[in-house]
Amino acid sequence: SQQRRGGTPNSIQLLLGSSQRTVYTSSLASQRREQIQKMKTNGSQFLLLALQTFLLAHFTLGALDEGERVKEYNRRGHVWPPRDEDYVPNTPGWRRLMERRFSQVMSVHNTG
Repeated sequence: SQQRRGGTPNSIQLLLGSSQRTVYTSSLASQRREQIQKMKTNGSQFLLLALQTFLLAHFTLGALDEGERVKEYNRRGHVWPPRDEDYVPNTPGWRRLMERRFSQVMSVHNTG
């Protein structure tokens, strides 16, 4: 047994037995869906902005200047060009491929 009672202009309250339920009309329901979508979009935009801010701060504040970078490079035992034992995987095919790439890089002229 359903009974109708007046509610807001955009809703109808139904009494179903002992429980009460509000049913929204189509215009109010579409407005509510739009509000929810905006909240989701705003939340997504906020999370994206927060992630970008974190990454920018992490890479900007944690970066080494050139002198520190070269010291760290040497401290770790890196050399240029790489030694034969530095290739991973250490196979003739991989070494040949990487040596070709390195020769390509070294042939690039700095115009800046």
